[in-house]
Amino acid sequence: MDVVKELVLHSPDCCKQVDDDGNNALQLVMKSKKNHFATDFLVGHQWLSSREVINEMNHEGNTPLHLLAHSQLDLRFFLSERKVDKMTFNNEKLNAMDIILSTKDLHGDKGLNLKKIEKCQG
Repeated sequence: MDVVKELVLHSPDCCKQVDDDGNNALQLVMKSKKNHFATDFLVGHQWLSSREVINEMNHEGNTPLHLLAHSQLDLRFFLSERKVDKMTFNNEKLNAMDIILSTKDLHGDKGLNLKKIEKCQG
């Protein structure tokens, strides 16, 4: 994900570009399921912290939050961002909580993520 960081730093307009599946730079990081530190960097970056980019849906209707929920990494930092729409449904009519509930607990963060998202959806 260092490549994505460098790309965003040197060419901020790339944040609005999407791949063939409709994923922007933030969604690609979320799909990597590896580096939540890159997520922290990207959400804090002015170009990627716009409501438009942070809640953009790909062709499957997944926002960066949906993709992060699939990864089962710690969601706390991302959920603390006020601009993130925590209630958005994808094309399968699933929100982030539904996705967390339907996936295996790969990293030991499932319970923590459920509590955090329940609090946000409150």
